[in-house]
Amino acid sequence: MRKVGIITLVLVLLLGLGAMSAYAKAQKVDLEPYTSNYPDLTGGGFVIFNNSSGPNNLEVTISVKKADTSISGTELDIWLYVDGSYTKYPMTLNAVGNGNLHINVSVEPGITHELFVVLTEAGKGANMFRAPGATGSYIEMDFK
Repeated sequence: MRKVGIITLVLVLLLGLGAMSAYAKAQKVDLEPYTSNYPDLTGGGFVIFNNSSGPNNLEVTISVKKADTSISGTELDIWLYVDGSYTKYPMTLNAVGNGNLHINVSVEPGITHELFVVLTEAGKGANMFRAPGATGSYIEMDFK
């Protein structure tokens, strides 16, 4: 009887961990200059695409490190692309050029979505950085 209880407990734990990890599909992508007009981010920058909170929740974290604010200023527009549609989010950099932004977006569950992020100067629309870097490329993420 005790053996059955232990086996049941182990199965419950394994199934619970499996359900939790079903959504843990984070993809980290470096920000890259969109054109040669903008310098590299000296401290780096990245975007994390994640759906760990459920089958219809897209979590996006954007991190910019040591951007040259003499070129970009301290206000950026973050453009999140999801399946052919863009949504704009504001981001403020500090005096050193660092900034972080976390976005949660509801998406249709049960399908694969195409995602990417573009950073522009606030109000100007000039593309500065992109993740993933290559124009025309995107992240594919399953929300199943």
